[in-house]
Amino acid sequence: MAGLVVKLSKGEIGIVRRRFGRIHPEDEGREIRVQETSPGVQAAVLQSDRIHVLPNALYEVTVVRRTEVPLGTIGVVVAKDGAPPSPVRNLAPHVECRDFQDGVAFLRGGGTRGRQPGVLRGGASYAINTELFEVITVNTPVEARYGLTDDDLKEITIPEGTAGVVVVREGEPAGEEEGMLGRRVPGHASFQLPTVFLDGGGQRGVQEETLGGGDYRINPWFARVVQIPTRVLVLEWKRSDKKRPSNLDSSLDQIRINVEGHWVRFDMSQTIQIPAKAAPVLVSRVGEQKTAQDDPPVRRFIDRVLAPTVESYFQRAAAGRQILDFLDSPEAIRLELAGQVCEALDGWQVKAGETSLGDFEPEKTTIHELRMEIVAARTRNQELQHINENADIEEEIKRKQLRTERERRRLDAVILEEHVRLLGADRVAMERFMSHLKEVDVPTYVGGNAEGILQYMPLQVAQEMINTALGGPPRRQEIPRGASGGRVEAALKRALTGQRSALLADVGGGPSAEQDVVVCLGREDDHAEVRDALDRFLRSCGWTVAGESEPVTGPWLQTVTIRAADAGRAATSEELEDELRRATDRESPGSGLAAELAEVLAGTPLAVLLVGPVLLTSANGEHAVLRLGHRQLSHLIRRPNRLLTEPLAVVAELRGSGG
Repeated sequence: MAGLVVKLSKGEIGIVRRRFGRIHPEDEGREIRVQETSPGVQAAVLQSDRIHVLPNALYEVTVVRRTEVPLGTIGVVVAKDGAPPSPVRNLAPHVECRDFQDGVAFLRGGGTRGRQPGVLRGGASYAINTELFEVITVNTPVEARYGLTDDDLKEITIPEGTAGVVVVREGEPAGEEEGMLGRRVPGHASFQLPTVFLDGGGQRGVQEETLGGGDYRINPWFARVVQIPTRVLVLEWKRSDKKRPSNLDSSLDQIRINVEGHWVRFDMSQTIQIPAKAAPVLVSRVGEQKTAQDDPPVRRFIDRVLAPTVESYFQRAAAGRQILDFLDSPEAIRLELAGQVCEALDGWQVKAGETSLGDFEPEKTTIHELRMEIVAARTRNQELQHINENADIEEEIKRKQLRTERERRRLDAVILEEHVRLLGADRVAMERFMSHLKEVDVPTYVGGNAEGILQYMPLQVAQEMINTALGGPPRRQEIPRGASGGRVEAALKRALTGQRSALLADVGGGPSAEQDVVVCLGREDDHAEVRDALDRFLRSCGWTVAGESEPVTGPWLQTVTIRAADAGRAATSEELEDELRRATDRESPGSGLAAELAEVLAGTPLAVLLVGPVLLTSANGEHAVLRLGHRQLSHLIRRPNRLLTEPLAVVAELRGSGG
C-alpha cells in the first residue's frame, strides 16, 4: 500500500481518521476511537515536530494548530465525547490525562462528556485533540465561550492587603441561615482542585477559607473569587464632585443637618478595617459581585450599614442638641459618633478606626453672624423666662394673700360667734354700733335726740347700724335685680334648660364630647380670678375651652363651652362631682387645682358654678356640691332666682328631695 507521509512542525499536531475497519467492542457507543482498528476519528494524535508515515488508503490526517493558552490566563475544557454526565454535578469527575493531551487515557479512565474540572495553565501550548475536547481561552470568540468573560479566563491575582473570598458553585448547600459559611476542606490547593474539594464534602456558597496574596488558577465554572480589601480604608463624607465614581465612598456626600432651624454642613471621615476572617461573613450577608457593573460588596456594606448609622446618629443629635453644641463642643459629638459606629460594626466583626469631623459651616450666613443671632435669641428667651417667673411669683403671692384674707374673715367670724355666745347678741350689737359710730364724720357737738344725730349720718350707714343694733337678721346675699339682674336670671334659666335637654338626650352614659359651663358671680370684679382657676381645673380634668358667650355684667354671668381633649380620658360628671366634693370638704379639704378653685370661690360673696350637671355653689365662705338630675333641673328652671339669692338653701332642698 502506498505510504502517507505527514510532516508536522513544532506548533502542529495531526488528528487521524481511519477510513474503514471493524468497530472494536471497547469503542461501542463512542464517536472517538481508542482502538486503532476501529474506523473513525482516533483519540490519539500525531505529535508535533515529527514525520509520520501511515498507509494512505487506510488513514487520513487533519493538521491543526496546537492549543495556545496566553500567559496570565487559563483555559477551560469541554469534553465532546465520553461517558454520560452526572445528573447532580455540573462538572465532570477528574481523570488524569496529561492536561487533556492523552485522549485515550481520558476515555479509558471513564471521562465523561461536558465541563471538566481541570484547567490549562497559561503561557504554554497543548497537543489536544480538538475533535474530543473543546478548549475555551481568551482567544475564543465571545459567542463560543459559554457565557465566560475575559475576567473569568484570567488567572486570579490577590494583592497584599486583600482577602479573596471564594464562592463555590458546586456541592451541597452550607445552610439557610444568614452568614452561614462553607466548611473547610483540606487538600484542594486553594480551590484549584475542584474534585478534591467536592469529594471531601465541600459545600457550595461562600467559604470560610479565604485566599491570601498570590496567583490562583481556579475554574470559573467551579467558583468565583470576590476580593475584599483588608487594609485600613479611609471613607470620606464630602462633596461627591471631589470623588472618582470608582471610589468605595463615592455615594457618601457632605453631611447636612438642621439644628434649631439652622442648616449646617460639614465633612467627615471614618477609617475601617475588614479582617480576613470577617470578609466571608460580609460577602455572605451583602452578596457577591457577579459582574463588573455590580457594586462591590464593601461599597454595599458602606451604603447599607455604615452610612445609615452615621445618618441616624446625626438626626438624633440634631433633635436633642442646640446649635452651639455643634459649634463649641464638636469633640463630644465626635466621641459619641465614634461609639455608635464602633457598636454598629461590631456585629459584622469589622474594626472601626478614627472618626474625624470637619468644621461646621452654616448655610446662608457666617459662623460669626450665626453666633450673634443665637446669642440675641437666647438673651430674649432668658428675659421672657424671667418675666414669666416673676408673673408666677406674683400670682402665687396673690393666692397666698387671698387665702390669708379668707382665714382672717373666718377667724373674725369665729370670734364674733364666741362674743355673741358669751355676751349676748344685744350687747355685741351695741358695741359694734358704737364702734361704727366712732368712725362716722359728724360735728364735734350735736345736741338733741337720736333724730338729730341721724340727720348728720349717711342714710345707708345709719340703716345698717340700726338694723345691727336691733339684732335683726343680716341681709342675704343676692344679685341686684336691676336691668342686668333680670338678664342674669333669664340667662341662667336658658342654661339650666339646655343642660336638662342634654341629660335627656344622653343615653350612652359616657362623658359628652362637648358641654357647657355656667359661671354666675355676685360681683363682677371676681370674674378674672375665678375664670383663671376654673380653666386650670378643667384642663387638669381633660377638658379645653372651645368658646364662650358674651357676659352679662353688673353682677357676672357667662357661659363657657368646653370640649374633651381626649374623649376617652376626659373626666365624667361623677368624677367631676367627686373631685369638687373632696375639694370643698371642710374637715379634710383636698389639694390641687380643684381645691384652688374652691378657695377662689370662697373669696366671692356669692357664686354659682354649673359644670354640665354638676352644681357648685358658694356663699359666705361655705360650699355645696350636687350633681343634678332631670327633676332637680326642672325645679331650678321654674325658680332660677332662688339659686341666685339662696344657693346653699336650694342645694340642701334639692339634696333632700332626690333626683
